Amino acid sequence: MTILRHIVYTFHARAAARWRSGRVFLAGDAAHLMPPFAGQGLSSGLRDAHNLAWKLAAVVADGADPSLLDSYENERRPHVTRMTRLTRFSGAMVQTRRRRVATVRDAILKRAAHLPYFTEGRFKPDLRYSSGAFDGSGRRAGAGHAFPQPTVRTSEGRLRPLDDLIGSGWALLGRDLDPQVHLRSESRALWTSLGAAYLSISRPGQRRTPCEAGTVAVEDLDGYALDFFDRHGGDFAIVRPDRIVFAMPDIRGLDGVADLYRSLVRGTASPPSAQKVHSLRP
Repeated sequence: MTILRHIVYTFHARAAARWRSGRVFLAGDAAHLMPPFAGQGLSSGLRDAHNLAWKLAAVVADGADPSLLDSYENERRPHVTRMTRLTRFSGAMVQTRRRRVATVRDAILKRAAHLPYFTEGRFKPDLRYSSGAFDGSGRRAGAGHAFPQPTVRTSEGRLRPLDDLIGSGWALLGRDLDPQVHLRSESRALWTSLGAAYLSISRPGQRRTPCEAGTVAVEDLDGYALDFFDRHGGDFAIVRPDRIVFAMPDIRGLDGVADLYRSLVRGTASPPSAQKVHSLRP
């Protein structure tokens, strides 16, 4: 055997004590470092940037309350911590010098090589937040989770990833319902002013509700989005620009999400405590 290349790497698992100091924010490797064994260093940095970017834009351009920015670290740090634990554990398994541990590891990996739990990366911690800039009242457990991205079919028959149709801003998605039909004019005006996308998602061949102009009707070919609705309840999902679910109301509660937005993001409605939602301040 000929060794073609040899180099010694030093891996770190580090996190800054705080990710904000006044107008300075840390993200990615500046905020946290993790070993490369789960391939989540870059992904975590991109999630940081996505989380922080829409909040900065909301404060600078949309009149959001600056306290919204406090939710950045509050949301992201726990998920980064879980990912770091996973990478450290993976590294310990890959680099073990104990023969018995390596033997058990190899046997498990051989059996798991064809299991979707491993091949599809389901062993990685889900992207979900326990508190932050979303409906934390507990009415719908889906708030704070990342909304799934299935492949969908448009009314023209085109196959697209759902994210392509949502775009880069807010989105209101209905389970075979048109969000625009069930919004009062003042609520619709708020979401439209934010450039929100309106979508109605149904199962293939099972669409029952016609949509107004401006609402995109799609069929969920993978079932991921509709399964998400089934697990967490609600008729609608209001999704933030970083694809985290802001709220999952039923038809009667859809207009109330506009008030929740004003409270949590703009800071102009009744105090969060009165609405039983998580404070944005640590």
